[in-house]
Amino acid sequence: MTKRVWVVGWDGATWRILQPLMETGQLPNLANLVRRSAWGNLQSTRPPVTATAWSSFMTGLTPGRHGLFDWQLPLTEGFRRPWINATALQGRRLWEWVGREGSRAAVLNVPLTYPPRPLNGVLVSGMLTPNRQVSFTYPASLQAELLHALPDYVIDVDIQHREWDMSTPAGIQFYLDAVCRMLESRRQTVHFLLDREPSDFFMVVFTTPDRLQHPFWAYAAGEPVKGVLPEQWEVNREAVSACYRRLDAILGEVIDRADEETTLFMLSDHGFGRLQGDLALNNWLYQHGWLHYRAGTSKLRRLLARAVAPVKRHLPLELVKQARAAFSAEHLLVWEKTVAYSGAPTEEGIWLNVQGREPAGVVSPGADYEQLRDEIIAAAIEWRHPQTGERLIQRALRREDMYSGPYSGRAPDILLVPARGWRLTPRKEDWLVQDLAGEGRGNHEPEGILLAVGPEIAPGQVQGARLLDMTPTLLHALGLSVPEGLDGQVLQQLFRPSFRQVHYGPGGDETLSEQREFSAEEAEVIAQRLAGLGYLE
Repeated sequence: MTKRVWVVGWDGATWRILQPLMETGQLPNLANLVRRSAWGNLQSTRPPVTATAWSSFMTGLTPGRHGLFDWQLPLTEGFRRPWINATALQGRRLWEWVGREGSRAAVLNVPLTYPPRPLNGVLVSGMLTPNRQVSFTYPASLQAELLHALPDYVIDVDIQHREWDMSTPAGIQFYLDAVCRMLESRRQTVHFLLDREPSDFFMVVFTTPDRLQHPFWAYAAGEPVKGVLPEQWEVNREAVSACYRRLDAILGEVIDRADEETTLFMLSDHGFGRLQGDLALNNWLYQHGWLHYRAGTSKLRRLLARAVAPVKRHLPLELVKQARAAFSAEHLLVWEKTVAYSGAPTEEGIWLNVQGREPAGVVSPGADYEQLRDEIIAAAIEWRHPQTGERLIQRALRREDMYSGPYSGRAPDILLVPARGWRLTPRKEDWLVQDLAGEGRGNHEPEGILLAVGPEIAPGQVQGARLLDMTPTLLHALGLSVPEGLDGQVLQQLFRPSFRQVHYGPGGDETLSEQREFSAEEAEVIAQRLAGLGYLE
C-alpha cells in the first residue's frame, strides 16, 4: 500500500542560520521537528548552484547524466549560451516515478519545472518560469483556477523589473516586504493545492532563505556589516529575522495539516555562508596569456554601465537585451588569440577554445588540448591571495575527473573548486582579487539541511546524506519500488530496521525531451532575474 510523503524545501537553508534562531526560540515549529526527527547535513552537487542541485534532487542522477551544470548551455554559433529550462533536463522526475505505480503527486514551485511536463497529479512550476502569461501549470486548466482563487499569485521576487536598494533602511524593508509577499502567496497556494488535490506525494519549495541570504547573510547570521551603525544593524537584523519567523509559522501550518501517517521531509538544495570575495577568472587567464581582450571595449562597458544604472529599469527590453549581448564577456574577447575562457559565474570552470567545437576554436584536440589543461590546472592551484597568501582554488580538475555520463560534455573542460566563500566572475575588472567580506553578503556552500519525521523514521543524527539520494529515498518512503540505475542510494539510516528492505524496479530512458529554447523576450527576463539574484554579471 502506498504511504503518504510530504516534502518541504527551503532553498539555500543552512543549519548555520537555523540553529541559532531555534536556540533563541524564534523557530519553534522547526525546533519541535528536529527534536523528533532524523536530521543532519545534506551534501549538494558541485557546483552547489540551484539549477544543478534541484536537477539532481528530482532525477537521482549526477549532472553528467541529467545534463545541467549551470543556468546556461555551452557556447553555440553566434557566441550564444542558451538559457536552460525543463526541456534541457534529462531523466525522469521523482513525481513521474511516483506516478508509475499509480500514486498521485502535487508539486509546487520546484525550480527547473517550467515548462510543465505531464504527471499523475498536478504541478505549478517554479524558478525560471518567465511570467504568469505563459502556461505554468499541469494540467493547463489548473492555472485559471489558481489565478481565480489567488489573483495576486507571485512566482518570484520581481527583481528583473527594478533596481533594488539593499543599503538604506527603507530600501531593505521594501525588499523584505516583497519577499514576504512572495512567501504569503506560496502559503496560500499550499492550502489551495492541499484542499483541491488529495495526493500521495506533496512537495513545495520556499525560496525565502536564498532570497534573504544572498543580500543579507550578515543580518541573518548575526555578523557585522561594514559601515552600518549598531542601532541600524539591530533594526535590519530584526527585519530579516522576522521573515524567518514567518517561514516557520507557515511550516507549522503544513505540519498541522499532516496526519500521523504522513512522513514529512525537509531539505535544502545547498547551504550558505559569508561571501568573502570575487576572483576575476578571465583577468587571471589574461594575465597568463591564455586570453586576449578587445582593446577599449571593457572601459566603454564600465562607463556605460555606470551611466545606465540609474535608468536601466526604464529602458525598452529590446535595448537592454542588445546591450547585454554586445558587452557580454564572449564579445569582449579576441577569439583567434584566446585559448581558454571563463565559464559563467556559478559554473566554476574554464572552457578551452577548441577547434570544431567553439565557433572560432583555435586549440587542437588531442595532445595540445591535454597539455594546455595541465598547464592551467597547475597554475590554478597556485593562485593565492596577494595579501594573506591564502590558497584561492582548493581543487582544479579535468572535467572527466568530476563527471561521467552522456552529457558530461556540457561541463567546462576544467572544474575549479574555489576556497570557501570565494566566487568566480568572468568580468573584466582592474583587479584579480576583490575582498567583499565586509559587505555582509552570502554565497552558496555545499552543506544543505535534511530532516525527516514519520512512522517509519528512526530519529537521530544523519551522516553522509546527499541531495542525489533523495529521489530513491523518497520513493522508498512512499513504499514504492526504486528504479534501477539511479546514481543516488536509499538513505537506509533514516528508517527503522523493519522498513529498510528496498524493492527495485526497472529504470528508464534518460533522453526524454527535445530542448525548447526560451523566446528572446523570455530569455531576457530570465537573464535579468538571475542577474538580480546575483547569479550573473
